[in-house]
Amino acid sequence: MLANAPGVLSCFWVPRWTPDGGRNPIRIQRLKDKLGDRSNASSEIEMRDVWGARVGAEGRGVRTIIEMVNHTRLDCVLGSTAIMRQGVAQATWHTHHRSAFGRPLDQQQLMANVLADLAVESEAATLAAMRLAQCFDMMNSDEHASLLARLLTPVVKYWTCKRAPQHAAESLECLGGAGYVEESDLPRLFRQSPLNGVWEGSGNVICLDVLRAIMREPLALDAYWAEVGLGLGAADGGADVGVAVGVGAAGPEDTMMVTEEPPATRWPAAGSVPMAAPSGMVGSATRRVDPTRSPAEVMATIASDCGAPATSGTVTRSRAVDTVGSMLVPGATGVPGPGSWLMTVPSG
Repeated sequence: MLANAPGVLSCFWVPRWTPDGGRNPIRIQRLKDKLGDRSNASSEIEMRDVWGARVGAEGRGVRTIIEMVNHTRLDCVLGSTAIMRQGVAQATWHTHHRSAFGRPLDQQQLMANVLADLAVESEAATLAAMRLAQCFDMMNSDEHASLLARLLTPVVKYWTCKRAPQHAAESLECLGGAGYVEESDLPRLFRQSPLNGVWEGSGNVICLDVLRAIMREPLALDAYWAEVGLGLGAADGGADVGVAVGVGAAGPEDTMMVTEEPPATRWPAAGSVPMAAPSGMVGSATRRVDPTRSPAEVMATIASDCGAPATSGTVTRSRAVDTVGSMLVPGATGVPGPGSWLMTVPSG
């Protein structure tokens, strides 16, 4: 708990029993009548002359307790994930054993679509929760895991807990009127579903924490986008995008197209490397670009790599990580890949 000691907010551990074996004078004033989560009692308490031990440095109460909060945010993610899984279990079992219009409900096309949506969201929540838990396990020995956990914790907590009530409502609806009856367990599941979105930081608090993490630990954003790149199928986190140069591929102008190669044929990540051109192209190159360099330097480097004129142009950056630069000559149809630089060079 947080309390002043003296005059500065600090963190304290206040047990039920004192070191001499006596009962700590923590008095329960009332139990709260909650919407759900009734088996987990919540109360208002009064503490007079209680014994407690300070945890962490004096005056660093919030900083100390936030470590516990981050771990319990993982608990919130796991709780919401479990609610989704239970909703899928209830909905799929009922629709498989309930028939309508001559067939089991789960074989009706519209219901199959609903069940598929519920299952996909449950699976996504489970994967995100397990990856976040893995980061917590590794954060003391792996810098990437530590950085990723800092940003992934509020992001996954926000989304999973926000989606749980809608997921529970859709699962309940799959049972029809039976789902609205207490005997089905879906009403209890529905009442429980908003709780994790409230605990350990509601939506606005979590959004502000994301911004705080980005401002105080910018490398956490790099780690996050690298993880997203892995999800997109990039073997090294998706930081590199292939750049191919062709003549007449999309018209009379020279064309530079940007393509995302599968991991098995991933282009080299460092330096400027000539390689076999994709179909219809006459040459290709790739370059990892330092985002701290000026647009003019970036443009000149990539233009030199690709044998294109480095006269003038514009450069925009889609995210603050080391990415590949790409250039598009007017008239081309290529579209820059995720996280790439988009460069336009005037023809002629």
